[in-house]
Amino acid sequence: MKRWAYWLALAGLVLAPIAATAQENESFETWEESQGREQPVGWRGSPFGVGKSEAAHGGKFAATVWNWYYYGRGYLFNGPGEPFWFELDRGGTPINWKPTSLTGYYRYNVDSNNSSKNTSGIVAVMLKRWNPQTQRPDTIGFAEQRLPPSPTFRQFTVSIRDYSPGIMPDSIVIGIISSDSGFCAVESSGNCCYLTVDDLRLSSTSGVDISVANLFPTVRIFPNPASDGRGSIAQWGTSSGGPFTLRIIATNGQIVRTIAAIEGTETMLHPQNLPAGNYLIEVRNSRGEAVGNGELLKK
Repeated sequence: MKRWAYWLALAGLVLAPIAATAQENESFETWEESQGREQPVGWRGSPFGVGKSEAAHGGKFAATVWNWYYYGRGYLFNGPGEPFWFELDRGGTPINWKPTSLTGYYRYNVDSNNSSKNTSGIVAVMLKRWNPQTQRPDTIGFAEQRLPPSPTFRQFTVSIRDYSPGIMPDSIVIGIISSDSGFCAVESSGNCCYLTVDDLRLSSTSGVDISVANLFPTVRIFPNPASDGRGSIAQWGTSSGGPFTLRIIATNGQIVRTIAAIEGTETMLHPQNLPAGNYLIEVRNSRGEAVGNGELLKK
């Protein structure tokens, strides 16, 4: 069984056909109502077994996943997803660089009824790139880390194995799963095996650490989808560090258009002559630091 299939099987998830697709200390600071329950912005999880923790390592909030009804694992993934299963093709968020590791902090509370079962939580990372020949994403990097019980926050590091040196990913999926074993003895609430994570950061070969919060779209584009007949406006939330440079990047990593020396927090996008499809929008400040990204669909 392939590593990613094994990983998803651990979470009790169903695979579906595939179509590819900032801020410090803010891994799980912002939450929203989604699919009838509260979830961290930029993340999607199981219908039960996911919640906000006010006992955070840094900031105000962390994210917790847990087993529910004896054997149902709680899971949380970045990007869009369905409430009862995770579609690998539709999950994840755009990325245009190759991280080498994921670091963060966790605590894992397992009650005495389960302490003898050697239960571990799981954090996993997958780097993907869309393959136009197969019409599926290729897995170009993968890693997973078992997290043993710990009553207090401990740091962890997940080193990402590079399956395709020289090939850049176009998306990344981070998974947080409550248990690597199935059944567990439960409390009166029907829950057990509480895994709390916080302050997730990605590292590169250059030694630069980037908060996972920076992966989530922070550039608002409207109208979207765009067409040749009309342009779209791109807006971002910071005016500090300008002037800005905006790049339109195809799914193969090619920069297809650059708009430089932008003053203020918005600019006009003109998609004329761009082939139909999905594009990553990236905004950088005058120091070359990424301040936001988004996704443009060209009809």
